[in-house]
Formats: sequence, C-alpha cells, structure tokens
Amino acid sequence: MNVSNFSHRPAFLERALVASALALAAGSVMASSTPELNRWHVFESKTSAVAVIDGRLQNDFHRHIFGDGLLAEDSLARLNADGRSAEAQNTVGAARLGSFSAALQPLAPDATISLAHGYSMISFMAYLSSAAPVTLDLHLSGTLQTLGDRAATGSDPSRAVVAAYGVGSPSDANEGGFDRLFANIGIDPNLEGEALLNQLAHWPTSSQRNLQTLGVQTDSLQRSAEVDQRFSVTADSTRVDCPAGVVSPLCGSYYLQFHLFLFTAAENGGLADFSHSLSVDAIHVAEGTSLSFEPGQALPVITTPVPEPSPAVLLGLGLLAIGGLKSRRGHRKSACD
Repeated sequence: MNVSNFSHRPAFLERALVASALALAAGSVMASSTPELNRWHVFESKTSAVAVIDGRLQNDFHRHIFGDGLLAEDSLARLNADGRSAEAQNTVGAARLGSFSAALQPLAPDATISLAHGYSMISFMAYLSSAAPVTLDLHLSGTLQTLGDRAATGSDPSRAVVAAYGVGSPSDANEGGFDRLFANIGIDPNLEGEALLNQLAHWPTSSQRNLQTLGVQTDSLQRSAEVDQRFSVTADSTRVDCPAGVVSPLCGSYYLQFHLFLFTAAENGGLADFSHSLSVDAIHVAEGTSLSFEPGQALPVITTPVPEPSPAVLLGLGLLAIGGLKSRRGHRKSACD
C-alpha cells in the first residue's frame, strides 16, 4: 500500500507558535488581535479524516487559528463498496478531542484494502504576569477492536490504533526544547504520509514533565483493548523580552502553550472508538496566578498553594535562630570583657 500523500500532516511541533507569539510584542503598535495578558486562548485547532477502499480515497480537513474566535469544524470521511466500509470522524472542543475510525470488511485474509484514520488537535496559549508553571489533567478513554484476520506482521495488517499526546512548552522552547522532548522517546516529528502512520501505529507510552504520550494497538492476535488512562502534563514559561524602545503589555510577561493530539486508525477489519475521549479534567495554576478564559472555553481551575515549610524545616530554622542569638550574645559579652 502506498498512501503517502493522503492526508495533512498533524503538526507535532508548532514551532511557529513561539516565534509568531513573541513577534506580537515586537511592534511598537500592538495589533487588535494581540493576546490579552493573563487570558487563556485557543491558538489553533484542527481535524482531519481519511477513508480508503482499494484505490478510492476520501478526506476532509478543517483548521481554525487564533483570531477568528472559532474551533475547527468536525471532519468526516466515509466510503462503502462491496460490503466493505471505511469511516473516520473527528471532533474538537475547548476541553476535549474526539476521534473515531472503522474499516470493516468481509473476514477474508485476501480481501482488498480498507483503511480509515484521522486526528484532532488543539493548542492553547497564554501570557502570564508571573513565571509560575501550569499543569493540565488529561483523561483518555475508548475501545479498540480487530475483527479482520490478516497477520499482524507484514504489509496491510488487520489492526486498530490509538495514539495521543499532551505536550506543554518546556523552559527551553526557543532553543529546540520541543525537538528534544520527542527525541528522548525516539519519535521523529517531521514524518509524513505512510511513514507517519506507521510511526503512530507503534507510538510509545512514555512520561516526561512536559510530554505525556500513550499508544495502544490491537491486531489479529490481540483483538481488543479498553483504554482508560489519566495523566498530567506541565507547561513552563518563556519570558518575553522586547527590544529597546518597544512598548507593549506583553513585554516582561511569560508565554506558555499546550498542544493536545488524538489519532485513531483502523485497517482491514479494525475499529477504534475514541469519539469524545481525550478530555481536559482540570487546569492547575499557582496561587496568586491570574487566569481567565474566552467565553465558552472555560476550564475547571485548581489553585495550587505555595508549599508551607514542614515541621522539621521550621524546627531547624528555629534552632538556627537560637544558635545565631547565642552567638551574637557571646560576641557582645566578649566585647564587654
């Protein structure tokens, strides 16, 4: 099978986000679309759906970017032929992503190809007054089934796949920090077409402070899987230092971003149902951090207090204070003698 040009590449690393966002502060007159300080914005959202049966292909792609006040429309691709069907549906909301793929056909090892896949993604951004990190609590749930009998190895297997990630900006975002996050787990974020699909089919499950990934696959040997996974990902901020002479409310602020991505694929008798399945359960901010939301896009906020010193630390500080007091008294007594 060669479907190397069948879809829009999911933007693993939106490198332009940092550059374009920081550029907003570079002009002496701020544009009307300049992000508001201490406000959470949806920067970009996308949906993509692809269905393939033999040589027939259908795809659907939607995208919205910051400034238009909208989220990407649902994407849908659907084909039917000779008792076979291929269907992909993808949705995006302010606090959730959904992806569904099904490629059903007669259970015959020599049946011709049926394939469906798609993804949903959303990016958030904010400029904050302080450098405190922000953490998202995420929840992924859904089911995978493989009904086809093609071997798990070789080309055109019977399989169902889900791959997801949550990535928050690292503190070195402008110095290749995003690349290093993915390189740490052996993922090439620049792949496209069939190479991208194959990589996603073997997506690793891993955990880093700024990157959480989850990948699950079923095939003709392991035919079903239930996914119910909760994880958290943190975004660290990058200070916005404006050139001399530039006046902007963003100068001296701290920029951060999140990207959430959900992908499903079904091939030759596969079904991946994650229709409303990657959700943001809560957002954690440090105590004293001001954060508001666009209308209709609010997320549940949990304030994390600054940790209080433990009793042992307090005791140690008290002993040090007593020791210092005695020392000063000793010095004064020596001076008097």
